Amino acid sequence: MRATLLTSLLLFAAAAAATPAGLPAPDRLAQAESTPTVAEPRYGTLRLVRPALAETIHNNSGTVPVEVTLQPALRAEAGHRFRVLLDNALQPGAWATTRFSLPQVDRGAHTLQVIVTDRGGDELARSAPVEFHMWQASRLFPGRRAAP
Repeated sequence: MRATLLTSLLLFAAAAAATPAGLPAPDRLAQAESTPTVAEPRYGTLRLVRPALAETIHNNSGTVPVEVTLQPALRAEAGHRFRVLLDNALQPGAWATTRFSLPQVDRGAHTLQVIVTDRGGDELARSAPVEFHMWQASRLFPGRRAAP
């Protein structure tokens, strides 16, 4: 996109220099406007499938399975990756697949969002936040066991 803008500016400057009044010649202006541009496709839909809204996850190790849908598909070859915001804090790790796990999440209520970033770390898309609950067994309740 930057290259297209730079090309347009260079064409405009060349046209301005070639005309005595400093105005671009009509044929050169039409040529600059019709130059095809190759824009990166934008992501339209990024949605968290799992955890579901208000889901309670039973896992003593604190592992949260994450699943997302993205349209169009993630451009992993271009360096795009999924990153996770847990309670508005960026978590370590980046994933190129739509299914992954988030380790060591403490018990309690949490908010999760997934973002798509490019190779430079710039945000390209963001999911809506999803609140979920992490349940872990407690020594305070010895008669209860964690669900498998």
